[in-house]
Amino acid sequence: MKVENLDLPERIKQDYINSGITEMNLPQKKAVNAGLMEGEDMIVASPTASGKTFIAELAMVNQVKNEGGKAVYIVPLKALASEKYQDFKERYKDLDVMMSVGDRDESGDYLETADIVIVTSEKLDSMLRHNPSWIHEINLVVTDEIHLLTSPNRGPTLEVTLTRLRDLLDFQMLGLSATISNSSELADWLKAELVESDYRPVELKEGIMEGNEIEFFPEDYSNESSNKTNNAESSGFKTGKEIVKDEEKKEDEETEEVFIEDKHGRPTSNLVEDTLEIDKQAIVFCSSRKGAEKSSDRCAEVTEPVLSREERQELKEYSERILNILGSPTSQCKRLAENVAEGAAFHHAGLVNRQRSLVEEAFRKGLIKTVSATPTLAAGINLPAYRVIMRDLKRYTGGGM
Repeated sequence: MKVENLDLPERIKQDYINSGITEMNLPQKKAVNAGLMEGEDMIVASPTASGKTFIAELAMVNQVKNEGGKAVYIVPLKALASEKYQDFKERYKDLDVMMSVGDRDESGDYLETADIVIVTSEKLDSMLRHNPSWIHEINLVVTDEIHLLTSPNRGPTLEVTLTRLRDLLDFQMLGLSATISNSSELADWLKAELVESDYRPVELKEGIMEGNEIEFFPEDYSNESSNKTNNAESSGFKTGKEIVKDEEKKEDEETEEVFIEDKHGRPTSNLVEDTLEIDKQAIVFCSSRKGAEKSSDRCAEVTEPVLSREERQELKEYSERILNILGSPTSQCKRLAENVAEGAAFHHAGLVNRQRSLVEEAFRKGLIKTVSATPTLAAGINLPAYRVIMRDLKRYTGGGM
């Protein structure tokens, strides 16, 4: 199915084509065939990087341009809202894209002129209590990471918000998720069409490192495990018991073993070194902010020697910007700036938004080679990496490990 055949404004279709999007992939075709452009309510469940956001964009442009009204895009995190805002603002220059994510209790009257509104569920819930007039112009609600309905913390607010909206309005509902196991039940509850696909543009290999060897599981096991519901509080971390159970279950199946040379005496540093040798990047997930910062210090020792002169110069500029974001740099600012200058960084909620954005930007450019992060980064932030290292198997979430 070609993009040029869609019922969308010619300029927007040409922008898609110019950016390299000429034909839709499998989940996108399924969504369109299931009635996406006719206003059907829909749950799209497909792996990460399979084009779910483009499905949402098609629905938003269709509803705003062809049907009139507003589209609301609900995200779980402020950082993800900022990312989507920048993406949509750049791509749809003739649409009024606005974002509202603050903690202030308000009606959001300034959103009256917006075509696309990006919000967190908490912010939308707050604004709904004021019943502003612009709410009644909504004809599409996109819920990113809709599996968070099962989250003990975020789930209740999201559920109440969606329920209140459905009581108030008649609109198209679109839910997106890469990690949902009860998709049929959720689609039934929302009275929505279910679009499922295991299409993945990049092969996913999952393995466990023990000593100096990684044991990779068969591809069908990776696909099976990636479709299971992740614990929303741990953002993808499994318990040690779960990993052992999965390993025992597959012990008789053929696996691939890869040897990693021990150059640094630490598994994470060795894996980073191995990644850099093929000119790729890595993300290291840690259980705490302190752990992420310490991991970044160690990764910097590995990344610094491989930097080119040009990379060092660009990273120096990023380092200075990160250092000077606050009027008086803290010890954390100085630590991050030093790491960035050496090609590594840490990323967690303790950084100011601009610092996190600069780290993400430099990583996307290939300048920062490794990012050590808490699970906040895993909750929907689009930061592709060749290798993802789950350094810690346990994390304190407020209710225990």
